[in-house]
Amino acid sequence: MWQQIKRIQQRAIWSWAGFYHVYKTEGSLSQWLVANAVFAVLAFILPLSAGERGMLLMGGIMVLTAECVNTAIERVVDDIGIEKRDLAMQAKDCGSAAVAMNLGPRSHRYIDATEPVIMFACPMSVSVW
Repeated sequence: MWQQIKRIQQRAIWSWAGFYHVYKTEGSLSQWLVANAVFAVLAFILPLSAGERGMLLMGGIMVLTAECVNTAIERVVDDIGIEKRDLAMQAKDCGSAAVAMNLGPRSHRYIDATEPVIMFACPMSVSVW
């Protein structure tokens, strides 16, 4: 059992080191953290159901996760070599696409047919129609 606890502790240390590296080297992660903080506050202020609130919060976490994966892909590609290669460019583009795919619709709430629709298009923008 102590061995399992030690393994969990090591994984937490390694994960934190990876997150810290992405935070220090990728400006976009800092921007997403600020956006997620703002939208976490909005998630609890706006009249949303628990499911909608959860989708909004989880959507932000998914973007942070995709940003970490994208950074990992970029580091591996850059470590292999700095010359331009089509497959390297495609790998980086796919990592970037993973982040972009997480920016899709998070939740829609229709209050009723006569009231505005509150739409969370992504953690970076809120539109109220």
